[in-house]
Amino acid sequence: MQKNLFKKRLVFLTDNIFNLRDYKRYGVSHLKKKFDVKIYTFNKNYLKKKNIYYFKSYFLMKNTFYSEKPDLVIDLMFPSLKSYLIKKKFKNLKVKLIKLNLSTYPIEKLNLKKKILNFFDKNRRYGGNIFIKLKNHLMIKLNSLISYDYYFIDSRSNDFDQKKSKIIKNHSLDFDIFLLNKKNTKKNLIVFLDSNVISHSDYNIHSTKNPVNKKKYINDINNFFNKVEKKFNQKIVVAANPKSKLSEIKKNFKNRNVYINNTFNLVKDAKFVMTHKSTAVSFVLSLKKPVIFLTSDELDSTWYGDQIRYQSKLLGSKLININSSKVDISKNNLTINRKKYKKYFFNYIKYPKTKYVYNWDLFLKEVF
Repeated sequence: MQKNLFKKRLVFLTDNIFNLRDYKRYGVSHLKKKFDVKIYTFNKNYLKKKNIYYFKSYFLMKNTFYSEKPDLVIDLMFPSLKSYLIKKKFKNLKVKLIKLNLSTYPIEKLNLKKKILNFFDKNRRYGGNIFIKLKNHLMIKLNSLISYDYYFIDSRSNDFDQKKSKIIKNHSLDFDIFLLNKKNTKKNLIVFLDSNVISHSDYNIHSTKNPVNKKKYINDINNFFNKVEKKFNQKIVVAANPKSKLSEIKKNFKNRNVYINNTFNLVKDAKFVMTHKSTAVSFVLSLKKPVIFLTSDELDSTWYGDQIRYQSKLLGSKLININSSKVDISKNNLTINRKKYKKYFFNYIKYPKTKYVYNWDLFLKEVF
């Protein structure tokens, strides 16, 4: 690894997929103006760039800590023993630790009775069996013993009292894209925000069961799309989840037009948007587009269906079962609930009364 002796060293630490979208939304090129930026990853699926390094284990990475000690580390890792050991080592080396809560998805808070019922219903169980849940709980507690020097949060839902950290309030990473690409919008597309319900990579990370039968889901969603396209006399375009394999998604949606890493522009030009559930709904709110949420007989009995209903409820948006015999989409449900949109915006996208500043400009101001 090459050293830059004149710039502070900043490291992104991750165990998840790190692709071109991540490289852009984490402002790597912008940060390189002031920092020597490197990405250390434990995931084999990463963007091939000179400043991205793959490590098979913590022990192989540990030697690098000493030879190229960073000044700051941004922690993007899921809580685990490995993440704890790494952060503890960095703390001992007097490295500044940074946590980003800048991509918030709403999760309904359940009462104890509902939690117990869901736990014994394997379809509604989110996060694995009792042993996996216990392990994850312990890892979260263990990692909480390491305090961050800086905490960047995007909204009121992430607000908390933290005396040991400096809290910096701003907005989500998706809202950065809105700020950087504000242009006149069109209203001529029907867009489906695909969340890769069949095989999302996060299922493995969270030890969570796939909520659908692949063959049945593909049949159901394409039959529904056929009905929508017939009613509106136009084709649906699909915004693929950024972690998806494009060829696979095109096959799933019967070779409809599928785009990856272009979600903002598709939503910008949409007359309305459909989705199951998605953090990309932040684009819908920022651009004030109507959104329709889609469930199914199969999804309705799972944890995934619970999350679909909750996001739909928060936005006051239409919820449609794709197994229904008719397509219940009309001008009446192609409107937005401005009051609920505004509440959602400040609860999950932008902290109230903060300036409209690019996250990575604010980052340089606060930590450089």
